[in-house]
Parts: sequence; C-alpha cells; structure tokens
Amino acid sequence: MSVNLQVNEKEIMDKVVKLTTDKLVDMLLGEELDERIELNFAEKFQEKVKEAVTAKFDKYAQDQIFPTVAKHIDDLILKPTNSWGVEKGPDQTLQEYLIERANEYFHESVDHHGHAGRGDRYFKGDGTRLSYQIGKNFTAVMEHVVKDILKNANESLAKSIQDVVTVKLREIVAKIKVQVPE
Repeated sequence: MSVNLQVNEKEIMDKVVKLTTDKLVDMLLGEELDERIELNFAEKFQEKVKEAVTAKFDKYAQDQIFPTVAKHIDDLILKPTNSWGVEKGPDQTLQEYLIERANEYFHESVDHHGHAGRGDRYFKGDGTRLSYQIGKNFTAVMEHVVKDILKNANESLAKSIQDVVTVKLREIVAKIKVQVPE
C-alpha cells in the first residue's frame, strides 16, 4: 500500500519553523502579552530560523555534496562504442572526451556559410569551422570599427567644411564694397 502525501520541501520547512516558533513563543512569552507583539516576534524568529537552516544547508552542500559530485565527475570513465555497443578505442575521462569532441567540431570542414557537408559526397569545404568563426567575427568587428571611423571622420569633416565656408563667406562679404549712388 502506497500513500502519496503531496508535500514539498518548502511546505515541510515552513511547518517545522512555524511549529518551533509557536512553541518557543508560548514557552518564553506566555499568553499575557499582546498578540500583536507575539506575532511580530514570531515572524522575526521564523526569519532567523529560516536563515540559520539555509546557512547550515549551504555549508553542508559546499563541504559535502559539491566535492562529492565533482569527484564523481572527475572520476567518470567513458567507454567509446560503435552503434551496436561494441567497445572501440581506449577508455576516456569526461574531460578527454569533451576535448576530443571540441577538436572534432572546430576542425570539421565547412562551406562559406558555415554549414558542414556531412554525408554529401560532392561537398567541398572552404575551411574549418574555427577559421570560419574567426573570419566571420573578424569581419563583423572590422565592419563595426570602420563604420565608426567613417562616421567620426564625416562628422569632423562636415564641421571643418562648415567652418571654412563660414570664414570664406565672411572674407567675401568684407571685400564687397557697397556703394550707394548719389
């Protein structure tokens, strides 16, 4: 016979904290105090209890759980197999496997759009995925830099041209003598 209680960790923690604080408030303060003061004290006490429980759990996780999980991941040995499950090649750690897969991915031949031609016998790669990514990012960065340089140059040039035209117009106006016929 199985019984499903349908409660989660948060509900259990809230109930334990509430029962603990209620018992403690009743023991320490008794029933002669105003309910408002009692409620305020209980809420603050509940917050402190939650903080203490959370701090203890975090410390336990840092000291016990995380190192154990990290050790299991570091000690994990993968056995490469073919599609039928027959072992092929030497055993690898997870780190060795990830490095190998990354090398395969970045050195895979791709076309000028960055697409790999897996299974296409007429595929002619233009380079590796790494060179494609570097080229694409370099081009994008250079386009941005050149646009900024041209924008700044145009703004500076436009201001300079405006200043020169203003000066020349003043010189021309100064040279023109207006004569009024008598």
